Amino acid sequence: MTNRYGEKNEPIEKLTNEATFVVDECFYLLGKDEGKLGNFVEELKSIKKRIEDEVPKPPSRKKEIQNVVEDIYAVEKPKKPVVNNPSKGKTKGLSKEARRKSGREMALEEKSKPKRKCGYCGEKTNKHTKTTCPLNPKYIEKLAKIDAAKQATNAS
Repeated sequence: MTNRYGEKNEPIEKLTNEATFVVDECFYLLGKDEGKLGNFVEELKSIKKRIEDEVPKPPSRKKEIQNVVEDIYAVEKPKKPVVNNPSKGKTKGLSKEARRKSGREMALEEKSKPKRKCGYCGEKTNKHTKTTCPLNPKYIEKLAKIDAAKQATNAS
């Protein structure tokens, strides 16, 4: 009530409470009769219109609030915000667009890696391991199952 009717004033507060109570009581009494309730609402609108014509319109609260801000900070409120969105942060680590290596450079790197011995055939290589050795019958069987599954899906 303090914001709507200004500073706290007991006689005005009592009158506003009484007016609210009277209007509420009228709504309760006329609640079941739509015609009379409509007439009552029209009367309230005409009273409001008459009051608006007689009483000058109070100043806007928005300007009062703006004046308070200007008084406290001694700075005029800017008309348009001057804050922009923050710039996008950089991701950590090596970027995906690092320099591309030539085929020769990649081959040299592969050659410089130490070769490991295959546990099945004993060959020193970086191309296969014991589980992926082309001589391992379990691996050959696994490849045959994969080929059969591919052919079955292609036939369907």
